Amino acid sequence: MPDSDAVSEEPRPPQHDTPSPPKFASWRPRAGRSSHGGSSCPSCPVSAAPATMSSAVPRSGVVEANGTVFFVERRGHGPALLLIHGAGQDAGMLGALAQALAAAGFQVLVYDRRGTGHSGRDAWPGSGAAQHAEDAAALLRLFCLSPAVLVGVDSGGIIAVKLAEQHPECVRHAVVWEPSVAGLAPDGREDTSHLLLPMTAHLAEHPHDFIGAQALLLGAAAGAPVSIDDPDFARVRVNAEAMVLDEPAIAWTTFTDGLRSCPVTVAIGDEPSEPVRAAAAELARLGERPVHRVAGRHDVYLTDPGVLAGLVTEALSGACAAAAHRGVPAPAGAFR
Repeated sequence: MPDSDAVSEEPRPPQHDTPSPPKFASWRPRAGRSSHGGSSCPSCPVSAAPATMSSAVPRSGVVEANGTVFFVERRGHGPALLLIHGAGQDAGMLGALAQALAAAGFQVLVYDRRGTGHSGRDAWPGSGAAQHAEDAAALLRLFCLSPAVLVGVDSGGIIAVKLAEQHPECVRHAVVWEPSVAGLAPDGREDTSHLLLPMTAHLAEHPHDFIGAQALLLGAAAGAPVSIDDPDFARVRVNAEAMVLDEPAIAWTTFTDGLRSCPVTVAIGDEPSEPVRAAAAELARLGERPVHRVAGRHDVYLTDPGVLAGLVTEALSGACAAAAHRGVPAPAGAFR
């Protein structure tokens, strides 16, 4: 077991070729103070990051939670923040955003979602966003990071909102970027089913060609054909199977008025698609908060992560100001 104060970047383990991952954790830092400034927590597997820790160097490894294993990366120090990736992505693709958030003063935990990257596939695909929300809650408890700020991009935003709905005690504030929730948009489920028809037909003829199916799905969403060797989509092809098998159920997620009990900031860019715009408006209505508009395209969190890091700090500062106006003190050490 490594020294709890050691800061090292471990190589990502090789991706599994079978649905069943190893049933053991290959890395687990020793217990210590919780990252959100609380007292020593004997059951916590992570000690607070040292003040000299570089926000650019993550600590990474595999942990067990909620019946499977998860590849995780942790960097920075300060208030806890859980970063949840979107469709076809993994923790590695959000490295620059995680670094920008750590530089903004957060301790950032980012992970490969169940079924994706180097995380396990036990009982997957499951119940869509609800299953992923339970996974996220389990990770927050394992690392003693609850309650935490959530940042979810794309379908990761759907999971963040579902976590806020299912486990509000785990969430300090959720910031979600352009979540395409077909279950909320008018005729969204019907429209999404239509978009899925070419992919479904392709899989019926070629049951294991997930890359081909993903290209059809991306093309339907973009409104233009996408070839299986398009260099613009090279990175997401690594996670083609996870995207094809998991994303439709996540997109059809529905929510209740319970969102009013947990602060959720919904943000969209300059040119959101109609499903994203409609879903954002409905989420904002359920949470009784306005939609935030940000200069940038959907992928701005990848091309210019400082934009989204700025949105997070602005949203949290606004939440603190609103709480102060109501005479409600913000949590200690919460939002810088």
